[in-house]
Amino acid sequence: MGRPVVHVIEASYDSGMGGFRMGAGPAALIGAGLLDRLHEAGFEPVHVRLSEGAGPEIAATFALQAEAGREIARASACGAFPLVLSGNCNTGTVGGAAGHAASDLGVLWMDAHADNETPDTTSSGFLDGMGLAMLQGRTWREQLRRLNGFQPIGGERVILLGARDIGEAEGENLRLWGVRHVPVAAWRQDADLFEQALGTLKASGARRLMIHVDADVHDPDMVAPANDFAAPGGLGAQEVVDAATRAARALPLASASIAAYDPKLDPEKRMAGVLCELAVTLVRAGVR
Repeated sequence: MGRPVVHVIEASYDSGMGGFRMGAGPAALIGAGLLDRLHEAGFEPVHVRLSEGAGPEIAATFALQAEAGREIARASACGAFPLVLSGNCNTGTVGGAAGHAASDLGVLWMDAHADNETPDTTSSGFLDGMGLAMLQGRTWREQLRRLNGFQPIGGERVILLGARDIGEAEGENLRLWGVRHVPVAAWRQDADLFEQALGTLKASGARRLMIHVDADVHDPDMVAPANDFAAPGGLGAQEVVDAATRAARALPLASASIAAYDPKLDPEKRMAGVLCELAVTLVRAGVR
C-alpha cells in the first residue's frame, strides 16, 4: 500500500492581505519543515497554495473560504486528508463546512477567543472575530448563501475549548446559540466534562468532526506568544494535543485547520515546532 495522502492547503492571508501579520504563519510552518515531518511520519503531503486573497478584506475573506472549500472537497474526493494552514480562523472552518457540504459535522474549536461577534456587537471591527458566528450562519448571511456547499453548523454541534478573552455580547451569543464552552480551568478540573461535551455533539447528530486550532489557544508563557492577540491563562502544548486526540477518538475527523500564527513573535521558533507536531498529530488522527 502507498502512503496516506495529505493535502496541506496553505492560505497565507490575514484580512485579505498576503503575508501580512498572521498571514505569514502558514508559509513559516512550511518553511519550518512541516512537509518533511509529515513525510517522516509516513504520509505523502501534497502542498496546495490558495490564491484568492487579493481585494478588499470582506470580498477576499469569502473568496478564500470558497477556494478552501473547493480544495477540501477535492482532497476528500480523492481519499486525502485535508489540513488547512491559514492566517485567519474562518478560512479553514467556514471553508471546511462548504467543502464537506454535509449536515453531519461537529466542530471542536480551540481558541483564546470566542470569535462569536457580529457586525452589530464587535468593538474591534476585526472580521475574523466573527468566524464562529459565520460558521453557525448567524451573520454575513448573504455572502454565506453564495458559498457553494455551505451548510451552517448549529451551536449545539460546536465545542469551544480554551477561550478566555470573551466580550460580554459574544458571551451572550454563545449562550443564546447553544455553543458548549469549556474554559481552561474546567478542562483541568473535571476530566469528564470534555467527554460529556463530545457526547452532546453525538446526540445532536454529529457523525464527523472538524478540529480547528487557533495558535493562541496555547498559553503564551508556557509555550510562546502566537500572535498580537494572545491572552494569558491558556492551554499547554500537550493539553491541546490531548484534546484533539480525545475528540478524534470520539468522532471520525473530516478535516483540520491551524490558524493565527504570527512568526515575528516567535524568533526562537518554539511555537512553530509545537504547531508542526500538532499538525502531525491531527493528520495521524484523521487518517486513522
